[in-house]
Amino acid sequence: MREKQKTQSQMTSPTHISFSLFTLAFASVGQGMEFNYENALLCSIGSLTPDLDNSKSWLGRLFPFISKPIENKFSHRTLTHSLIAIVFVWSIAVIVKFLFDTGNFNPIAFAIGYTSHILIDCASIQGVKILYPFSMRNAVFPFDTQQPEAYRIVVGSKADVALGFVFVFLTIPFAYISFKTHTKLIREVQKDINSAVRTYNEVSKNFLCWARLEGINTTTGDKLKGDYLIISAEKQNMLLIKKGSLTLSVGKDNFKNDIFTANILTIPKQKANSEIKNLSIQNQTLANSINLNDSLLFLTGEIEFYEPLEPIQPPPTKFEFFKQSTEHKIKLNMTTTEFLKSLNLQDKIIKSAKLTLKKITLEGNNQTQTPSPPAGEGKGEGTQQFILIELNPNENIRFVVKPQETIKEGQTIAYRQTSEIERLKLQINQIQSQISQTENEIKAINQRLKQDTIDLNLKLSQIEREILQLEELKKRGLAGPQATFKLEKEKESLLNKIKQKQTDAELKKGKLYLKIETLKTKIKELELKITDLEVKNTIKSTATGRLKEIRESATKTKKQFLLVLDAR
Repeated sequence: MREKQKTQSQMTSPTHISFSLFTLAFASVGQGMEFNYENALLCSIGSLTPDLDNSKSWLGRLFPFISKPIENKFSHRTLTHSLIAIVFVWSIAVIVKFLFDTGNFNPIAFAIGYTSHILIDCASIQGVKILYPFSMRNAVFPFDTQQPEAYRIVVGSKADVALGFVFVFLTIPFAYISFKTHTKLIREVQKDINSAVRTYNEVSKNFLCWARLEGINTTTGDKLKGDYLIISAEKQNMLLIKKGSLTLSVGKDNFKNDIFTANILTIPKQKANSEIKNLSIQNQTLANSINLNDSLLFLTGEIEFYEPLEPIQPPPTKFEFFKQSTEHKIKLNMTTTEFLKSLNLQDKIIKSAKLTLKKITLEGNNQTQTPSPPAGEGKGEGTQQFILIELNPNENIRFVVKPQETIKEGQTIAYRQTSEIERLKLQINQIQSQISQTENEIKAINQRLKQDTIDLNLKLSQIEREILQLEELKKRGLAGPQATFKLEKEKESLLNKIKQKQTDAELKKGKLYLKIETLKTKIKELELKITDLEVKNTIKSTATGRLKEIRESATKTKKQFLLVLDAR
């Protein structure tokens, strides 16, 4: 009998799980309950929880220290199967839902599973004491008083198992519908920035998206209502929209966003493709590099111009989509082409630029709207070439070429006047004189050493001859054994004197050679300075073409001349 009850309990649990998943899938269709793995797990656990009052159930066997005390005190299908338990579980689920960030786990799924268990238990023959402890009568379904067991299910029977499979198959279509549609429906109801950002991220690759919003401009205080083109999504709670030529941020932060809104919806209006690409520009005008008439082109990066720019007043926005960082540089962040045109920068010559372009192309529009050299290519191959000459504010220049003349690469086009080179050459001549004097000193030392060595060697030869004569007399017994002692001492003294003079001469020459090397190093340094100055003062052309014009500009720190050539 006990084995039979155990088997029945095991068969009932799968039925409870399948029915709970069916209930979750049904409830999730358009109701904000996402049917995911996390919620399915919570719902399944919730569907088994009421049977904690039965020590033979799955959870009862897993937690006997909980189930047995409940079963002994209240018995099965009483307190844990009552309306009081349902209200308690739903209250806890709602509180946890609104007070804590549970991620993909929705506590409501647990409450749904718990409630589904009690509902399907009402279809069993035993029923449940739904009004416990106020009433001990069993609640059953359907409520047929004439044949109370005709339409009810015996726990663990074939009908029980079959019903479980039925609910499994019914869960599949509802889960699919929930997965496909509930997110869109909920976002249309919520109309908050987070939903708008998620929708944009999902559809922007294939659609041109607009933000339908009602909000307030946090800078001017003006109210806004309407549809605005979405440029991009930033983080999870901010969109960038296009309003006229400006790029504005939309969100719920009054201090950071340009537009505050609590009513926004992303609307995909037209089929389109978005493309992101990198672009490097050198020696070209902005108009020749980028199609500034393309209203669906947005630029991010830094541009450095040859000519200094007049101070540009930053736009009155909190999102910094444009900034003039120096006299020659501007920084862009999803900047519109209309705004760049309004600054009259299209004819300014770019020294260098590294940009990231976001291009939106409407479906069916195959027209190339962003002519530009491939990313990473260097100097422009267009019809114009440029030569930039930079001077200090107090320097002057003399051009030897005039407009309309043809200039070749490497040709001298201008000079700087300076007396610095002559001064450095004079220093070199003075140093070379010092080197000559030092070399003469070395020659004099060598000559003195040679003469002193000759004199000492003559004396040494004389002493050696005298020693030989005395040695001959000693052999004949005509001189004593100490006769050559004094001469040997003189010979040794002369030899030491020769070595000392050689050593002294080498030390003096070593110091003089070191002095010469130091002076030669100084000459090389001066020659490098002269070469550098000659390069700077002799200005040569770096391009070939007909000189069209010479543009002159000046700032506090430097003076500039920009030569514009028509390339040939």
